[in-house]
Amino acid sequence: MIQNNQIPWTSRKAHAVTFRCAQSLAVVAIIIACNANIASAEDKYLRFGAGIDFPLDSEFTDEDCRDDNFSWLYGCGGGKGGAAYRRSAGGFSDGLTLEVGIGLKTESNFRIETILNYLPSRDFFGQANYNVSADLQEASASVSTVSGMLAGYLDFPLSEDNVEESFTPFLGAGFGIAQTTVEDFRIRFPATTTHVPTGVFTRSAWMVAIGVARKVSDRMTIEASLRHTDFGTVFTGTGKGEVTFNNNRSRDPIELDNLGKTQARLRSYGVGVAIRYSF
Repeated sequence: MIQNNQIPWTSRKAHAVTFRCAQSLAVVAIIIACNANIASAEDKYLRFGAGIDFPLDSEFTDEDCRDDNFSWLYGCGGGKGGAAYRRSAGGFSDGLTLEVGIGLKTESNFRIETILNYLPSRDFFGQANYNVSADLQEASASVSTVSGMLAGYLDFPLSEDNVEESFTPFLGAGFGIAQTTVEDFRIRFPATTTHVPTGVFTRSAWMVAIGVARKVSDRMTIEASLRHTDFGTVFTGTGKGEVTFNNNRSRDPIELDNLGKTQARLRSYGVGVAIRYSF
């Protein structure tokens, strides 16, 4: 685990402030939306969207290498080249994101929306830094995420007249939970490959968004947006791992008993398009 004294104080503070701002914006928008008058049945809508996510760099580390109840993949101590700790540093591949939402628009230009988001399987690629002579220490895994959020949006209409030909910028924020599956995590060395148990864990998640929408008919609106999403910390599983031999498949694997969890942050920026249909 990356200890607090290994993370710059300014980075921890910036993350905490950003999360609190996103949470506060969503709560304020939702409260106002819930207390506003509904103008007509057309204020309820369904939204279907798709986009591309570009995850930020990340790294897998032990959750807490000082816990004697588990055996740890990396262990405490420095890494290769004088690194402060051992890890697998790299990043998640870019990938498709799909989402569906149901929302309510009020007379006050606030919208409240529940969102279900799915990130299909994407790959993690990285390089471990064990204190061994081999340069080959390739880490890889497959990761998929399903999240549910409650979001609030504030629309800024540019024109009150001829709305079907005008654009409406908007800001949004939401928070909820994300369930992430990390499977097939392995670290490949020249002679051996270490395999880590699959992990499925649920953590808090949040997002902020900025975009623009255009109404194309009485019931249909199209939108495009940029967003930052933090799916929280993802984990590998606990339990039995193994070490296999790359050039001797007939040799029995070495079992690794009672492995502890490894962890990584999953955050991304993304672009997306969506269709809203009022009903």
